[in-house]
Amino acid sequence: KSIKKALSEFRRTHHDSWHEHREKFTEDQLVILADVLISPSYYA
Repeated sequence: KSIKKALSEFRRTHHDSWHEHREKFTEDQLVILADVLISPSYYA
């Protein structure tokens, strides 16, 4: 749970420059981030 919290905090604090940061991640890493950061209830 603390990893999810850290990733959520990173996303929140880097939202304005996310387009720059996302270039540093691989496609697989971006998929994992999306899986972790998107609430399961979003898909329900």
